[in-house]
Amino acid sequence: MTPPTRAPRRSLPGAAALLAALLLVPACDVPKQDTAVKPTGAAPAPVAAPAPTAAPAPTTAAPAAQTPASAPAPVAAPAAAGSCDAEHEAIRKFHDGLPKDLGTVRSADADKLAADTESFVEKGGSFLERCAAHPKAPEVEYLRAKLLYILSGRRRQQWVDQGKAVGVPDLQAFVRGRMAQYMSDIERLALSAFGRLPGEDPLRPRALQLAGNAAGEADRHDDARKAYERLLELFPKDAEVEGVTLALVRAFLDMEKYDDGIRVAKAGIEKGFSSPLYPYFVENLKKLYHSKGDLDGVDEVTRTVETVYPLKLSNPSLAPPEKDALERYLSYNGFWKGYVRFARGDYSGAREAFQEHIRFLSRRQEALEKEKKQLKPDVAVYRGRSEDVLKVVDDLAGLPFPAELDLGNAWVSSRKLRLQEAKGKVVALVFRGVADERSAPFVAGLWQVVERQPEMDMAVISYQRGEGEIGKQQDEMREELGRIGYDGPAGLDPDAKEKGLFRRYGANVGSATFIIVSRRGEVVWFQQDPRPMDVRFAEALLRAVAER
Repeated sequence: MTPPTRAPRRSLPGAAALLAALLLVPACDVPKQDTAVKPTGAAPAPVAAPAPTAAPAPTTAAPAAQTPASAPAPVAAPAAAGSCDAEHEAIRKFHDGLPKDLGTVRSADADKLAADTESFVEKGGSFLERCAAHPKAPEVEYLRAKLLYILSGRRRQQWVDQGKAVGVPDLQAFVRGRMAQYMSDIERLALSAFGRLPGEDPLRPRALQLAGNAAGEADRHDDARKAYERLLELFPKDAEVEGVTLALVRAFLDMEKYDDGIRVAKAGIEKGFSSPLYPYFVENLKKLYHSKGDLDGVDEVTRTVETVYPLKLSNPSLAPPEKDALERYLSYNGFWKGYVRFARGDYSGAREAFQEHIRFLSRRQEALEKEKKQLKPDVAVYRGRSEDVLKVVDDLAGLPFPAELDLGNAWVSSRKLRLQEAKGKVVALVFRGVADERSAPFVAGLWQVVERQPEMDMAVISYQRGEGEIGKQQDEMREELGRIGYDGPAGLDPDAKEKGLFRRYGANVGSATFIIVSRRGEVVWFQQDPRPMDVRFAEALLRAVAER
């Protein structure tokens, strides 16, 4: 049950930790540091993980819908040595003077910092053209790559705005393609710097680390793995070993190599019990178990959090970032405890866990209100999820399905599904909006599982937008499902005004909801906001339900 993502999942480790970058949750699963400079009010850009690929140097100009052809720029004349020295010093001074936590820079200050960063990216490019033979050229390659990486959030927002302005049909793919090329260019610069810097230069591991992060941003997670593993092999005593190891765990998660990720995460936990990164290793271990569909593993992590985190929090000398991470994940834990019990069919145990989670956070809220504070938004999301699922456990779990799929003329597929006739099969239901990009990969991935299993079936139900003619919405739904490869039963909730079918199943109107109906026609699972990382878990759960 994956809450909305709020922050990047991967990271660019610096002197103390990693930049938050993935996952998948309203709080990062890695600690923040060198966050990309963002436009005022813009959400952070996701950060990901390499193989060396040549690519032209990244453009620093704002993207345009079309790029007119132009005459080649004249080749710059070589610069005098003194001029190159001064330019290198200016670029290095700007880089070294950047705030340690860029994520805290806001409003006009962020805009000015971004403009200054753009300027020094240009200066770095000029230096590399005019001072290519200078001994500091490899260092400038790295610094320019780093500054470009810092600007990645702004780049992403520019491409989002551009895509919306020209009406691209698949905005997500459009932006992903632009970002992949941009990150590949950063990776090229970083790898070139790594290869050219002197053997003992402290920037060499940072360049390799940046190459890994950029490759992952380009969705080349195996290349990220190679970069991180190479760094750990070449620089085993590097100050950022823990952070790089954590990034390696994330790469394995993205690659769906869960056993490898679990092995590395457990090693990190064992070595770093006293490390400020400990809660992030534990959180990623939970994600790996969850994505693998290993309920015992998730349960093991919830017990660790329940017993270890209060002890750690009793230490008065904890640094604020570590304390915040421990408190955050402890605040989530009651939900996950109920989640595992629900998945196992232990409805009374799930009810007890969700109720205790709600009481725990209510007590915390009361204490905060006395200080004129509130629960953090991500923690409030988890309390809301526990409340929603508790209602389902009370009203629907283990009971016959609450409503038949009587869609009438609102079906958009030639195949139709009636739950009464599907008894004897396990049925996956996905309630979602038409063209909901967030849940589309989950629908596609789950269908690939279900369509191969004769003892399973599936239906996708969408709500109507407004009460007008539904034909256009049916066409849109049919086109979108066809594009993602889903050709199973699908249709619109015929109740345009009240969304009656959604309401009877407790499904969200907004984000998607995944429900499982057992062979006996009983509701046995309810999951809000399913995403691609949940497909393996959903498959494991469907198989477990089929065997009950």
